[in-house]
Amino acid sequence: MIDPLAARYWRIVNPAVKNWLDEPVGYTLLPGENTLPFAHPDSNVMQRAGFARKHLWVTPYAALENFPAGDYPNQHRGGDGLPAWTSNNRSIENTDVVVWYTMNAHHVSRTEDWPVMPVSTIGFTLKPTDFLVLLSTCRLQPHMEIIASTNTNIPDTAVDTRSGICSLFYWRSEPLIL
Repeated sequence: MIDPLAARYWRIVNPAVKNWLDEPVGYTLLPGENTLPFAHPDSNVMQRAGFARKHLWVTPYAALENFPAGDYPNQHRGGDGLPAWTSNNRSIENTDVVVWYTMNAHHVSRTEDWPVMPVSTIGFTLKPTDFLVLLSTCRLQPHMEIIASTNTNIPDTAVDTRSGICSLFYWRSEPLIL
């Protein structure tokens, strides 16, 4: 569940792919404006849309699992989709996963919404995390000298020949795959 007082976020990583600091690369999901549904848990809508009870679900990839409410939510009594798929507690480690983020909005009417509501937006941010291969603060100046590292796991160092201040660089020749 989202906890705005704790600045809740989720990080999805691939432990098999590491950056030059030996940290796993991944993505951070930062929630935006969101809430849980106000519908009663026993209502028809919540029985059929059980996925809306939580903000985040993670399942191992399965080609036939396409819709969070299951296939044909208007024709089943409820419990299909994400609640059913996660009930078996399948492992999500070292496998392809699907991250399901649920967004809910409640419209509290305002005078600006009459006669027609102009717009209401919700969303989230998905940030690449720890993919960095070159520190963005490092810009070589004419008085900088690069000292190449002989170890491929250690970044090269740029030394300012006037002040002696060092900056770290890392040049990756192969693509980084998550």
